[in-house]
Amino acid sequence: MRTPIVPSGTDRVIVSWQDVTTTTRLLRLQCYTSAGAIAPGWPSDGIVAAEGASASDFTLLADGSGLSRRNLVQPRQLAALLVAIAKSERLRPIAELLPVGGKDGTLVNRLRGNATAGHVRAKTGFVSYVACLSGYVDRPADRPPLVFSIMLNNFTCPTDAAKAAIDAFVARLCVASGWSE
Repeated sequence: MRTPIVPSGTDRVIVSWQDVTTTTRLLRLQCYTSAGAIAPGWPSDGIVAAEGASASDFTLLADGSGLSRRNLVQPRQLAALLVAIAKSERLRPIAELLPVGGKDGTLVNRLRGNATAGHVRAKTGFVSYVACLSGYVDRPADRPPLVFSIMLNNFTCPTDAAKAAIDAFVARLCVASGWSE
């Protein structure tokens, strides 16, 4: 199995691998800077993101590019992972690596409205006729973030229209969370 490497939208990447050296399979994550060093605050052996009894307990990833048609990930699985990250003090730094709407990474030119700018941390995904956005909507008054995962497959409209529909939905989530339009 190839080790998935996922750009974080900043100057860092997240690398994941299955650790089968223990009695329980572990999905581990490590964060590296663009210089190839372990990111500050990350342990040398990475962090445990998930535990499972067998390989089937994990989402099927054929490679780390996200482009393989053999990758099998559902929005609810991504949302569950994002919830686990938000609830875990140990994993929370992963959420902080996600691009911020209207400010950086793959979202620098998206989610720039009053309700969304600075209030959304998310990862984009795009290949022909597939557009995705998964992440968090920050909420006022120190409430926990709202998690979302949107995947559009085989859409028939122009790509920009698909992305605009996703962004409009996320903007509605922001307004419902308490941010003004």
